[in-house]
Amino acid sequence: MTKVPASRTTERTAVNETRALLERHGHIVQEVEGGSDFGEDLYVSFVRNGRRTGDLIAVQVKGGLSFRRASGYAVSTQKHADDWRISNVPVVCVVYDPDMKKLYWANASQQLRVAKADGKAIRSIRVGESDVLDDRTVDDFVRDVRRYIEISDARVRDGFKEAQRRFVLRAEGIALKDAPIGGYPNRFFLPMAQWIEKHPTALMWMVVAALHLLGLGVLLIMWPILWRFAESYAAGETWMWMAVLYGFTILSSGLLLYEARLGRNPIALRVMAYGPIMSLYFVALGSEKFGLHLGEGPLRGIADSTPTLMKNLIFLTIASYVGKEIVRRRRLKAAYGERN
Repeated sequence: MTKVPASRTTERTAVNETRALLERHGHIVQEVEGGSDFGEDLYVSFVRNGRRTGDLIAVQVKGGLSFRRASGYAVSTQKHADDWRISNVPVVCVVYDPDMKKLYWANASQQLRVAKADGKAIRSIRVGESDVLDDRTVDDFVRDVRRYIEISDARVRDGFKEAQRRFVLRAEGIALKDAPIGGYPNRFFLPMAQWIEKHPTALMWMVVAALHLLGLGVLLIMWPILWRFAESYAAGETWMWMAVLYGFTILSSGLLLYEARLGRNPIALRVMAYGPIMSLYFVALGSEKFGLHLGEGPLRGIADSTPTLMKNLIFLTIASYVGKEIVRRRRLKAAYGERN
C-alpha cells in the first residue's frame, strides 16, 4: 500500500484550518487546485455585513515545524517572489504550527515591495510569532489587509505616484521590521500612564483639586464685593455673615475633593458648594456695578436670610454624611459581625 507522507497531512490540515476560520467569519474562500505549485492555495473575497467588499487576496498556506525559526516562522519565496510582489491581488502567507495548533500570517506582497523599494532582495517571508490568526484576531487581520489594499497601488496602481508609493511602503516596512508588540512606547509619557493605571482615581482627583484651587482664587476675588454687600444690607456682624458663607463653601469644596479621591462625583454637592455663593455674588455685583435695583427691601431680605440658610445647609450636609456612615457600618456589622 502507498504510504501518505505526514507532511501532506499537515499541509491539508493547514489549508482546512485556514479555510474553516475564514468561512466561519463569513468570508468567501475558493481553493486553488495544485495551488502550491503556483504559490497560491486559496483566494479569499472579504465580506462585511453580508456584502462583498470588493477586496480580494491570495493566500499561500504552509504547515509543519520545518517553517519554524529562532524567532517566528519563515516561508521561502522560491520562484514566486516577483509574482507576489507585482501581483494586482495581494498575497498573504499563512503558517500552521501543529504543536501550537495555531495559524500565523504575514503580508508577503508588502514585505517584497518594501524590500524592492530599499534595493534589497529577500528569500523568505518572515512571519511573526505574535501575528496569530484565529477567531479573536481575524477581524484585525481583515482590517489590516484591506487597509494595505487601500494605501498601496494594489487596487489602482496608477493612482499613486511612485515616490508616494515608496514612501508609504518604506514607512510601513520600518514599522514591520522593528516595531515591538503593541507598538513603540512613548518613554516620556510612559511613567505617567503607568502611574495613572495604578491609581485610576488619581486623574479625577487632580483635576478636581486644580479646579478647587482655581475656585479658591475666585473666592478671594469675590470677597471685597460680598463684604460690601453684607455691610450695606445684612443686619448682623459682617464678619459673621462672611464666615458662615465662606465656611459652608470651603466645607463643601473639601467634601468634593474627598469624593473625587474615592472616584465619586456627587452633582448635588457640587451645586450646593458653589450655587449659593455665586448667586449672592451676582446679586451683589449687579447692585453695585451694573445698577441692578431690586429694591432695598429684597436686598436686605436676601442678606438677612443668608446666614440662616448657610447654617441649615451646613447642618444638613454633616447630618447626611454622618447618616451614610452609620448605614455603612450597620450593613458591615450585619454582614461580617462586630469590627473594630
